[in-house]
Amino acid sequence: MINLWDYTSRRVEVECLDGERLVGDVIDVSAKEDAGDAEDSLSLELADGRIIGLFPSEIRQITIRE
Repeated sequence: MINLWDYTSRRVEVECLDGERLVGDVIDVSAKEDAGDAEDSLSLELADGRIIGLFPSEIRQITIRE
């Protein structure tokens, strides 16, 4: 399982299980207890301004981009 907390405030490339690749800045990581979810979640801001929320179970791999 991916530890989302390792990517706080980083620029990353996320490969989703469905093959989609997203590049953006991690603007928030929320604990499952705080959000009332079954898993922690990551909020990723893309270059076009969209913010995408992801759970570890949706992510195949995260790569830090410099």
